[in-house]
This record gives sequence, structure tokens and C-alpha cells, in this order.
Amino acid sequence: MTENKVSKYLLYALGEVVLVVIGILVALHINNLNDIRKERVRELGYLENIKTDLKLNISEMDKFLAVRNNNIQSAAKILEHFDGKPIDDYTAFNQLGVGIYNWQKFYMTNNTFQELVNSGNLAIISNHKIKSKLLDIE
Repeated sequence: MTENKVSKYLLYALGEVVLVVIGILVALHINNLNDIRKERVRELGYLENIKTDLKLNISEMDKFLAVRNNNIQSAAKILEHFDGKPIDDYTAFNQLGVGIYNWQKFYMTNNTFQELVNSGNLAIISNHKIKSKLLDIE
């Protein structure tokens, strides 16, 4: 082999190596972008589920507060009788008494948050303010 052909072959081989490296780097970059896109889709799914949980909590809290306000009004009416107001209807008075014993605790729906924490996916939430508020709610 002459010197000229070996240098051309080495130059050709070097060019091939550079093309392969560039191809690998491009493929890695595309793969990283795809992974980021998939993670963002998962994050948005979690956020949508959290939003649904919060709406459900607000609805349930409104019902809970209505029951509690009813109980408070019943207790106030019963206290009027202790202050001297005569009892005209004993059945109604008994119903008021039964109503005030219905004190239940409010249980918040937090399935999505628990899934985030238990699966270790809380780090998926990229907005630190949202993450902080979720932890505060809990």
C-alpha cells in the first residue's frame, strides 16, 4: 500500500467515527426530549387529578359545613330552653337534641397526593409553589 491510500483510509474511518458519534448524540438528545415530554404529560395528569380532588373536597366541605351550621342552630335553640323558654313541641325538641350529637370529622380526599408521595413521584411536580401548597394542605 502506498502512503497516500492509507491516509485516505484513515481520514475516511475518522469521518465515519465522527458521523456515528454525531448520530448517537442526536439520538440521545431526541430521547431526552421524548422523556421530558412524557414526564410533563404525567405531571399534567397528576395536576388534573389533584384539581379534581380539590373540587370534590370543596363540594364535600360545603355539605359538611351546612350540616355543622344546622347542628349549631339546633344547639342554639336547645340553649334557649335552658334559659327559660318553654318547650312547646317535645318531638321537635328531641329532634334538635339528636341533631347536635351528629358531630363527624371531615375527611379530605387526597388520593392523588398520597399516590405522588408513596410512589416517590412528588418530584415530578416542577412548580415549587404548587408542591409547597400541596404539602401545606396535607
